[in-house]
Amino acid sequence: RLWRTLLDRSFDLVTLSDVDGVLLYVSPSSERLLGIARDDLVGRCMRHLLDAGDDAARAERLRALLARPGATLQFRYRAMHKDGRYRLFEGDAHNLLDDDDVGAILVRSRDVTALFDAEAALSLSEARFRAVTDSMSDAMFTLDARGTFVYANPAVERIVGYQPGERVGRNMNELVHPDETGVVRAAFATVMTHGHARIYAVRVRHKDGTWRF
Repeated sequence: RLWRTLLDRSFDLVTLSDVDGVLLYVSPSSERLLGIARDDLVGRCMRHLLDAGDDAARAERLRALLARPGATLQFRYRAMHKDGRYRLFEGDAHNLLDDDDVGAILVRSRDVTALFDAEAALSLSEARFRAVTDSMSDAMFTLDARGTFVYANPAVERIVGYQPGERVGRNMNELVHPDETGVVRAAFATVMTHGHARIYAVRVRHKDGTWRF
């Protein structure tokens, strides 16, 4: 059938299962994503590959899906690769049990392990960055490509009188003396182009209205 040809060519993992979770069809991508040939999965229950720690939540989602013919449910789950390690998948399940042409639950999943690991690593890196900068006695801040404050450490309040959150979302030029905004713009352009710039001494407006070097 046409639909089977399309499923066979899917880059994602596609499965069809009965109401008890027994696999009726598995796309060839299972070997690439799980290290298991589809012939070794058909006729088995998908549950034996899934993380047992998710059983309760998974059972609740399944009950909700079975109660609504034609419904679609998005979810994440962990499945064991042939090498013994769990991979994180994100996908959607479609209740097509009442569909005469399908008569099964269709699940399409994609491996998001690398994305999840990258997000976790970025979160850890940001936490470490803030742990360091929050303890610094010097003012430390980050700007986006437009010169808008994205982050300011607590020392900013002691030096210019603003609480860190007061400057986030505001442009840096609002604090720079009008006679020196050109110097700051040129330095910022150099950083954006070359990744670094020389050190400049400029006047910055304190919250009380006075100018500080």
